[in-house]
Amino acid sequence: MQTQDRYRELLRISREWRALISRKRFGFGYEKSEEQKPGSMAVFCALCAQPGINLPEDWKDYENRYVYRH
Repeated sequence: MQTQDRYRELLRISREWRALISRKRFGFGYEKSEEQKPGSMAVFCALCAQPGINLPEDWKDYENRYVYRH
């Protein structure tokens, strides 16, 4: 007797598990009226260059402004 290959099912369930855990960590899923918007589960990155947040006002005038790229 041969056992069935359940690898595809395991991969699908692992993706569902990761999606549920990420929703839980970001506070979704507790109320049914909440609707997710694009980018609502994104994490703020303090290291990424973001104008108005962590870049100097005159960053475009710098000679080596390429250092502020993502």
